[in-house]
Amino acid sequence: MTLENNRTFISPRNQKITRVDTRTHTKDAYGFDYPSMPSLVDAVTSQVDNEFPHRQFASGCSFDDIVWQQAIGSLMSLDHVHRGHDHGDDEHVLFSLIQAGLIDQQAFDLPHKWSTRSARYAAVMAKRLWVLHTAEKARVSLP
Repeated sequence: MTLENNRTFISPRNQKITRVDTRTHTKDAYGFDYPSMPSLVDAVTSQVDNEFPHRQFASGCSFDDIVWQQAIGSLMSLDHVHRGHDHGDDEHVLFSLIQAGLIDQQAFDLPHKWSTRSARYAAVMAKRLWVLHTAEKARVSLP
């Protein structure tokens, strides 16, 4: 895992998640020093062996930084927990759609920063809902 140009996270499988805009914040919403991009990434990548790296949350940060950090954690969680497991067709499609929303799109897809932000937010929310669904399914012992 690397952080390229202080904006692009590159996963071990060479998937990229690029921060949509550059930022100029010096203080967070609570008046504290704004975290550096590497520290936002470290908060989730230090949890690489944890199935829940997406639980780290950049409180007080801008919406873009929160979504970027959550996208990194969600991608890591997908790779750690879901890849290689036997899922039904619907879960495989859900996995693929969430992953597509998290990583950078190709030039062929004609990505725009606003659509990228929306896709990442939707994918992060879908990942959270999937985690809640899986936990509830296990709790009530549904097959």
